[in-house]
Amino acid sequence: MQSDSEGTRLLSLDTSSYGGADVEGPRQQVCVAPCTALLSPSGTYMIRGYAITDSAHFGIGQSTTALQVHTGSSAVSAGGALALTLGVLSTVAGAVVLPIGLTKDPGDSQRPAFVTTGWTTVLGGAALIGLGVVLGLAGETHIYDGGGARLARAHGPRLTPFGLIF
Repeated sequence: MQSDSEGTRLLSLDTSSYGGADVEGPRQQVCVAPCTALLSPSGTYMIRGYAITDSAHFGIGQSTTALQVHTGSSAVSAGGALALTLGVLSTVAGAVVLPIGLTKDPGDSQRPAFVTTGWTTVLGGAALIGLGVVLGLAGETHIYDGGGARLARAHGPRLTPFGLIF
């Protein structure tokens, strides 16, 4: 395994008693990059390290002979999550304030303040959401096999039926 960051650890996950690769069980460190290790094609693995965004769980298959890891920064990912959260909150606040300003009587002295505040928070929130998405993507960890095929990447912020997951 080769990595572009020091301290990149390859971990093996025990999923035998947990019902599948989507559930995290006990982890065992296999090696720290750069390293050579014999891996089971039926095993489930992940990448982890200090200040490195954890990868998704992945398998290596029968033909994988080498792993190349491009690590993402956990600080960049956290910044993306923060920007995304603030962006959503700002957009919601603007979506509440703007209609209030637009429905006020045109002669009301508070109308311009409500409209300006509404548009500012909606547009600022949209900009923060965009920044959050870009930072979230930039902070991902990707794992490739020796042939260049992607095996896994980090799970960035995503919207699920249960809410926003970071």
